[in-house]
Amino acid sequence: MTDRSFFCTTMCLTYAFTILQHYPVVMWSYVGAKSYHYLHGVTSSGRMWETIGMFGFFIICAIVTIVSGWDSVTLARFAQALSVAAGGPTLFFAYHKRYPTVKAAKVLPEGSSLYSAGVKELWTTIVDLGKTEPAVQRFLFTIIFLDASVGGFTNLAIIYLSQQLQLSSTEIVIFILINLLSNPIGVFVHKKLARKVGHKKNFCIMIGAWIVLTILFISLIAGPEQRYGAYAFAVLYGYAFGHYYPSTNGYFVSLVPKERATELWGWNIFAGVVLSWVPPLIFTSVNETTGNLRLALLGMFSFLVVGFVLALTIPPSNPDKSNDDSFVNDE
Repeated sequence: MTDRSFFCTTMCLTYAFTILQHYPVVMWSYVGAKSYHYLHGVTSSGRMWETIGMFGFFIICAIVTIVSGWDSVTLARFAQALSVAAGGPTLFFAYHKRYPTVKAAKVLPEGSSLYSAGVKELWTTIVDLGKTEPAVQRFLFTIIFLDASVGGFTNLAIIYLSQQLQLSSTEIVIFILINLLSNPIGVFVHKKLARKVGHKKNFCIMIGAWIVLTILFISLIAGPEQRYGAYAFAVLYGYAFGHYYPSTNGYFVSLVPKERATELWGWNIFAGVVLSWVPPLIFTSVNETTGNLRLALLGMFSFLVVGFVLALTIPPSNPDKSNDDSFVNDE
């Protein structure tokens, strides 16, 4: 990786990790939604706050980049330090002040390590879901592929912009800022579409949009001569990210019974990261073998297709969500 892309990639990883840290906190606020109508709204609001946080993070890093004169390594360290300084107090407030303490549902079996007990619990839970909550099980399988693809794009796109399109670090930062500023478009589409067609159709439409957008990006943005066309895709991918996270979060919460929300929290997070290493591995392997970065992006694309097929097979959920009459199956 070139020096000019190192800082951008590290900033990307840092803000992504920061959002991952806050993900359980945001998701927990979704569980308390009183109806699907309210859930569509609160997931939209959650993504807007995430976007505001990421945008502020990049603005600060961009200003420091311009005025400090630091090299990329020092700037990357600053970005990581800023993430910790801002994220630590926020996490403390969220976990210890806003939400009440929840008693552990289970204890560590005597003689078992935390790792072995965790692996066993993950396996037992996903197998049992096939019998008790098949829609949740299929959704988690879907997320395994979708999150790996979407998360991989966050990092791989930086390399593609730098190596394939020859964008400078400043131009890449502009691309990311345009992307963030376009997130509200996707949030708005999610809110309106989900209320009109329901969680599952909204979810599948969103994945279909990602597939079409990725095909167009790989086909049309091939080299430095299309560098300015990449900014149009910054807007389009901004919509895609803005639509992806609230629709994914809302669909998950709508499927999970409230009494099992805490139990399935870990599996949902695990599903989002368990194969996150595969698209970058495919990307690197194909690039090293063929020298073709466009072809290397197909690894991410293939995961989107698998996720889309799995999403289409998610069965209807139980319309009686924790015996709450305000929840009506909208699939």
